[in-house]
Amino acid sequence: MYNFKHIIRKDIPQLVEYNKQRFPERGEQTKPIIDFWVARHSDAVSDILVVEKDGKFYGQEFYSRMSFYYKGVYEEAHWCFDLIVNEDLRKDCVGLDFMQYALGEYPNYYCTGSGPNAVKLHLALGKQLLGDIRKYVGLINPLWFVTSLFRGRIAKSKYPKTIGKGWKKVETFDEMPKLKQPFNVNLFEVGRDAIFLKWRFFNDFHPYVVYVNGITGDYFVVTTIVQKHITAIVLLDFRCLLNDTNAFEQIVETTHKIANKIHVPIAICGSSHAVIDSVLESHHYKSIGRPRPIIGTKKYKTDKEAIKNRAFAFVTLAESDGEITW
Repeated sequence: MYNFKHIIRKDIPQLVEYNKQRFPERGEQTKPIIDFWVARHSDAVSDILVVEKDGKFYGQEFYSRMSFYYKGVYEEAHWCFDLIVNEDLRKDCVGLDFMQYALGEYPNYYCTGSGPNAVKLHLALGKQLLGDIRKYVGLINPLWFVTSLFRGRIAKSKYPKTIGKGWKKVETFDEMPKLKQPFNVNLFEVGRDAIFLKWRFFNDFHPYVVYVNGITGDYFVVTTIVQKHITAIVLLDFRCLLNDTNAFEQIVETTHKIANKIHVPIAICGSSHAVIDSVLESHHYKSIGRPRPIIGTKKYKTDKEAIKNRAFAFVTLAESDGEITW
């Protein structure tokens, strides 16, 4: 008989070993990745569910607290990710039973990046497709390809302290503005409270760099990753008005200036909204790979047209567990 349960701290070593088996490509990053998620808050370890039998793990599902605004109204929920059930159990519907158990434990949750089969299961359980995150890649300056080859990630100290019109690098979390309202009251916009910001961007896990605009109050977060031995800059997170293209255009242009300052040839950005799409495409970014579907347990029946037109959700790569593993 398979049991479904929340783990406790003493289960973490076994969870690490299970993830090494399931995600061998993560290698020595496996434990730091899990440690990062359980550092979310003091009880975050209990937001990891497992399928267990005779003391062994046969599946898992991670949850992480999140908040969002829907048309200006604040709500709390969870993100769901890394749902795995061993292949030999799927024919016995253990995976579906596990998802139903999780739905009972976390009745209000959202996820991004589910594969085609998982999407079908989510929709079969009554959840709604709310859009997707498209990964856009843009060429900034081909002159920097040679300097970016085998360079690795770039330290935060290498980034300019000020750049563009009013943008300043934030050195400590205490310098961050207190974000207690959504930037766009007409959208489903994921929240950015102080606890999230401090955990997500002010850590030693990846070299995240935050810029705040002293004029507008907007912010964005960049980091670097290495793909095929070439260093690229990622516009990981941002908040600004999306009622037109002006505010995000300034963020993109400033990101390009930073890329040129640190000699990086390629930029990557996620988009869940048509305004973001249009700005990136105007800079000749190309959408590559499979879009990451955004799925939620709550129904937004009156917003079907907005969802269809990519005018519903403001979600970035910072919501995606995929960035953590890059």
